[in-house]
Amino acid sequence: MNSIQKVRHLSPESLLESIPEDQQFIMEKLMCLISETLPECEIKMNFNVPFYRRKKNILYLWPSAMPWGGITSGVAIGFVYGHLLQDESQWLMMGKRKQIGIRVFHQSKEVDEQADMLKSFLLESAIIDDQLAQNKKGRNRN
Repeated sequence: MNSIQKVRHLSPESLLESIPEDQQFIMEKLMCLISETLPECEIKMNFNVPFYRRKKNILYLWPSAMPWGGITSGVAIGFVYGHLLQDESQWLMMGKRKQIGIRVFHQSKEVDEQADMLKSFLLESAIIDDQLAQNKKGRNRN
């Protein structure tokens, strides 16, 4: 564990209890939307934040209250394979990252307002996860 972080969160619930209320609301809305859209995902805590995975990690939630995440306010949802998502409108921010695309929510109502776009990216992330796993299986057979 990084020396900056004094507490180790073993569950999303533990993390939620430790962050400011405004970030809790955003996290709860995002977690609910993710579980409704991708119920087969399992949650693993990495770097003290929840990562959602199917065959591989596909996304994470990072509240700004967590140190060294680079988020100064709100809650970020990070799509691990953001560079592979169809994002003509540049809804995700790539910044200097080559792979991970993020979107930061500053108010819980933004999650509701952008739910359709979020669901679209969640579903596409699941498809990409399946494709990457299938490609890996094909390479292993050869």
